[in-house]
Amino acid sequence: MTNHPRLVIGIDGGGSKTEACLAHVDVASDPRTPKVLGRTSSGPCNPQTVGFQTTFSVLDSTISTLFADARLERRPVAAACLALAGTGRVSESQRVRDWAETAGIADKLAIVHDAEPLLAAGTPEGVGVTLVAGTGSFAYGRGPDGQTQRAGGYGYLFGDEGGGYWIARQALVQITRAWDGRGPTTQLTDVICRQLDVSQPEALVPRILQDYPSPSQLACLAEAVLECALARDDVAEAVVQQAGRELAELVLTVVRQLDMPRPTIPLALAGSLLIHAPTLKQALIQRLESAGPTFKPISTVEHPVLGALQLALQILEERLP
Repeated sequence: MTNHPRLVIGIDGGGSKTEACLAHVDVASDPRTPKVLGRTSSGPCNPQTVGFQTTFSVLDSTISTLFADARLERRPVAAACLALAGTGRVSESQRVRDWAETAGIADKLAIVHDAEPLLAAGTPEGVGVTLVAGTGSFAYGRGPDGQTQRAGGYGYLFGDEGGGYWIARQALVQITRAWDGRGPTTQLTDVICRQLDVSQPEALVPRILQDYPSPSQLACLAEAVLECALARDDVAEAVVQQAGRELAELVLTVVRQLDMPRPTIPLALAGSLLIHAPTLKQALIQRLESAGPTFKPISTVEHPVLGALQLALQILEERLP
């Protein structure tokens, strides 16, 4: 056992960044309210996109930085939760666990996928549905009986409907249709051409292929679509409304799969688009309200790492579902 059983670590690692917390738990007086001693953020650590060796390197340096931020010597902690995108299958999570155990990260360890902290932080008792819309999109839920389901999250080649990449791509489609005369004119043409410093739509093709090769880079254009929608551009508004419907369908699919018996269903929203884009959030909620189930409370989770920290506490108390 570690000589410092009250230290816990929570890590939330995704495709764009990794956030981590080191906290002290007063087991005797207030075990549910940890005192954060160190926080840090670093680069992506999704093993499906950066590879396992890079993932392990990022995790190792992140943990060292946590201790440095807390002005403590690095040591094994009592409990740690590593919530990582790209570790949904048993073989993937086991590979991370093997590394973490060899590295001596913690006495008690949980490897979970990146939706678990969102439920922990954004729903009562970790029961309900969480929806993530950033570069990509997915929904995940847990019923009162402990059963879990997810929908979406297959990546930009297979879906990610309603996410930033999807919205940006729809905008580019509409711009080229307008340029050809196959679709209505739209403010998106001028706004995105100006943002990318090109004079006409046909120049977007080499510009995008050369300078925006990754999904996360292209997803940055989604902000322009949301701005045009706020300016009442019909084409942009249609893209945002469709994105809201696609995201709602992810949530509703999880609800149907879990057959949730509750009169109200907690919903936790996360990801940059749902936190910072009120037009998209409104389109989502309108669609959910018209679909039947009552979603309440609806919360937003800006810092999933705090949910990972909560899960670390549950490991410490042996309450992890």
